[in-house]
Amino acid sequence: MLHRVHNPFLRRRLLPFVETGDAAGLLALLNDLSRDSFRDAGALLGDDLLPSMNNTAAFRRLFLGLVPTNSKAYLGTFLKGYTSLIQKGVETLDADFLKAYLDTSPSDIDCRKTLEALLPLATNPADGRLLLRLFGRGNAETQAAALLRLSTPLGCYLLFQTCKLMEADETFLHRVVQALLRKADRLSMNSASIITKYFDVKNIGITFALRLEPWQHSRLDESYESFKKILLSI
Repeated sequence: MLHRVHNPFLRRRLLPFVETGDAAGLLALLNDLSRDSFRDAGALLGDDLLPSMNNTAAFRRLFLGLVPTNSKAYLGTFLKGYTSLIQKGVETLDADFLKAYLDTSPSDIDCRKTLEALLPLATNPADGRLLLRLFGRGNAETQAAALLRLSTPLGCYLLFQTCKLMEADETFLHRVVQALLRKADRLSMNSASIITKYFDVKNIGITFALRLEPWQHSRLDESYESFKKILLSI
């Protein structure tokens, strides 16, 4: 059950800094709080104040001004606010903003957390590729792990694209197929069939419901829509 913090006095103290995007002022206030009040402030920011913002420039100033100072304390809070604003249509997966955050040198763990939080919000291959490029750190294992958390046609397509980059690595391909089989939902099983047949992955040992004919291989390469049509064909 979600526990919402009720602390009107603290909320009133935080609100002016949030509304104006005063990162330095907000950081100074947070640093001056007791441990309990700091915890309450994080809950108020993540669950209430940040998701209620309608000024993207102010939100981005706060994100870039606070998160790099203490990612352990602030990254989760601001990712919660960011995802909420994207879902409401206030924010977007903006390349310049995301690159600006990457320029603050987040750790591998912070990049992984960011990738896992934002990938479910990608609605097209371009946004998905942007996130993978920026926060996947060029590591196919990291990218595949994040994509395997999704059960969407776009996630399956981007995983297929990642496998294409690693098609010479039979061990990688086999691990991906086995991970999809463990998920066992319809999209994962169909995706496993596509990857197995397209890349001729050996020693899978099951018969898939989705049959992929040789002539369909080129269709998988045509576009996301062509891939999705085959993925959802049964």
